Amino acid sequence: MTRTEPFSNTYQRLSPGMRARCRRMLGSDAAAEDVVQETFARLWQEGPDPEANDGRTIGAWLHRTSTRLALDALRGRRRAPLVDPSAVDASAAPDTTHAVEARQALVAIARGVPNDELEVAWLTRIDGLSHPEAAIASGVSERSVRRMLTRFDAKIRLLMAAIVLALVMLFSGRACANEAPIPAGPTYGP
Repeated sequence: MTRTEPFSNTYQRLSPGMRARCRRMLGSDAAAEDVVQETFARLWQEGPDPEANDGRTIGAWLHRTSTRLALDALRGRRRAPLVDPSAVDASAAPDTTHAVEARQALVAIARGVPNDELEVAWLTRIDGLSHPEAAIASGVSERSVRRMLTRFDAKIRLLMAAIVLALVMLFSGRACANEAPIPAGPTYGP
């Protein structure tokens, strides 16, 4: 049997579920297909041999790799500006400028979440894996999973506070918006 047969069988068996999960993550069939293809290209080039390893090892490797690639794709989207603040006509929609500024501040906070934390949070919170399952899928210890989730939760609380502040700014008018800028990250001290 050639190397192609076990690889092809693995692709046929696991790619539909991976594609569906990536589609949920990315919101795009094309982006999901790109991630699936890149994941299997990496499996072919550098991943574990489908013939020499059990299904759990291959499945965990594919899950981890596709999750990381999808998160990278999401991060890449965040780098592209959604709206150019200088292109907003402030006289036509006075609150639009503040909305753009608030969104940019929120994106800056979200960029502060490392890939490994996003991956573990996605595996447990979205995919519904247990801590031991997420540890296997992400290649870290169960204790590391718990620590990453604790850090992720703290960052999400900060992000939620920023969202609430942004909403207050948007709905209370310019005076409040000028008095209370959205924090760029955690602050320490008085």
